[in-house]
Amino acid sequence: MDYNNFSSEFNATRQNMWPEFSDFEKFLKNGQRILDLGCGNARIINLLKNYEIEYIGCDISGSLLNYAKKQELGKITHADFVEGNMLKLHFKESSFDIIFLIASFHHLRTKKQRTELLKKMRDWIKPDGIIIMTNWNLWNDIYFKKYFKYLFDLSYKKTLKDFIVPFKDSTGRSLGKRFYHAFTLKEIEKLVKNTGLESIKNELSQDKRNILTYLKKSDF
Repeated sequence: MDYNNFSSEFNATRQNMWPEFSDFEKFLKNGQRILDLGCGNARIINLLKNYEIEYIGCDISGSLLNYAKKQELGKITHADFVEGNMLKLHFKESSFDIIFLIASFHHLRTKKQRTELLKKMRDWIKPDGIIIMTNWNLWNDIYFKKYFKYLFDLSYKKTLKDFIVPFKDSTGRSLGKRFYHAFTLKEIEKLVKNTGLESIKNELSQDKRNILTYLKKSDF
């Protein structure tokens, strides 16, 4: 999966904020330090720019980061953009008030990778910090009908919950392929156990297209 090959087309499809983004605002306040993992073109800056915060956006695609760097920062006091695999990043303990993973966690291919990243993020957030992530609900009727034809291709995956989905341009031409893991609510709850995290919220978005998960450090 190389977003550099279709970054222009992908950027064009990621301009608007999803309705559920407005729910994130209740956690925002001046003085925070925020990490955005798998930031893509950093469209979430359109929400954050109303606050005096420090922002770090990380993505594996340098081409998408070029679009991210063009975002209007508004009141954001400092912004850094880091190119790299989220699994290989290192930050000091208790560095962030909020960590966002907007439609990025579901690209991790194995349970081991997902668990390791959750444990890392547990260390990176402050004692009262929060992790906010969205994952596509591929069991939603709209998505499932669209991607059902990829369900039984066993040439690339270990479980039926894994999908390889092509990214197509406006003419229907495939520009590249993306890996998705089709989470369920119960699977996320189970995954979070024994990572030092606990869920504040784990539910479907109003339109049922996304799973919204808010995590904090476990109290025990």
